[in-house]
Amino acid sequence: MRCCMCNKEMEGTHPFIKEDYLGNNAWPIVEGGRCCDFCDCALVIPQRMGQGAEMGLVLWKSRLEMWLMMAKEYDDADALEFLKQYEI
Repeated sequence: MRCCMCNKEMEGTHPFIKEDYLGNNAWPIVEGGRCCDFCDCALVIPQRMGQGAEMGLVLWKSRLEMWLMMAKEYDDADALEFLKQYEI
């Protein structure tokens, strides 16, 4: 499945959901669409909250930090390897 906003392939883009990852609800930007985690944080959530892109980047950084914390807590080597691409 591809992101309805950036067209990025979403399969394999989540550190903890390995199969059948369906992305996020893209409303209110795309009715009935599914979007990747980055577009969700950078565009969709700020739009829902009436905020700008600056808020989206803060949300994305927070989500990455939360994933890293979870990967370390659960000693998930696959998730830790996945998160290296973001250099957090």
